[in-house]
Amino acid sequence: MDEIDNEKVSYILKEYNDNIRRNILNDIELKELSAEIYFKYKEVLDLIFENRPDTQMLREKLVGVLNYLNEQGNLIFDEKYCSKTFLRFRTRRLDNFIDNVVKEENTEWSTGSAYFYEITYSNFQTDVYLSISKKNLTDIQSRQFKLLTFDRYSKYGFNTSNKFLNFDASDENLLLSEATQTLIDFLLENLQQIDEFEKVFIETWNEKEKEKTNDK
Repeated sequence: MDEIDNEKVSYILKEYNDNIRRNILNDIELKELSAEIYFKYKEVLDLIFENRPDTQMLREKLVGVLNYLNEQGNLIFDEKYCSKTFLRFRTRRLDNFIDNVVKEENTEWSTGSAYFYEITYSNFQTDVYLSISKKNLTDIQSRQFKLLTFDRYSKYGFNTSNKFLNFDASDENLLLSEATQTLIDFLLENLQQIDEFEKVFIETWNEKEKEKTNDK
C-alpha cells in the first residue's frame, strides 16, 4: 500500500469529529456514522488499527532503554531476569551493600537475588518499585531489609513496600524516536530517586550497627 498522506488522515478524523459536533447522536446513529466512515476509508483505518501502539511495543522500548542504561553502567540489566509482565534490574551499590549473590546462569528469581527493582507496564501505566524475595534472603539481609519492609510480605513471599516514580505512556507516540528519550529520562529520574533511597538505607543501617557497638 502507498504511504498514507497525513492530510488524508487528518481529513478523516476531522470529518468524524465534525459530524459528531453537528449532531447529537444516539447510540444507533453513532454506530451508523462510524460504519459509514469506516467503509468509506477502510484501507486507511485498517492500516492505523494494525499498527497502533500496544503494551508489547512499550515493553520493547523499555527493554531497549534498560539495555542502553546497562551499557552506560547506570544499572545491571539482563532480559533473562524478566518475565512476561515484569522487567527487572539491580544496582551495583545495593548488590555490594547486601553482598547479593546472583547465579547469573539462572533466570528470574531462581538467580537467588535477594531483590530486584521491578517495572510493570500494563495498560501503558509504568510503575517502578523495589521487590524483595523472602525466600532468597540470608539472615543478615533479612535484618537489613527489615528497615524497608513497612508492609507485610505477600503470600508468594514478596515485599513491594518501596515504590518510586510512575509514568503514563498512553499519550506517548511510541513509534517516534522522541518516545525513547522520554523513557530514558523517566528511568534516569527513577535512578536518581533510587540512588538517594539507597544512600539513606545504607546510612541508617550503619548508624544502627554503630549504636549497637557503642552499647556493648
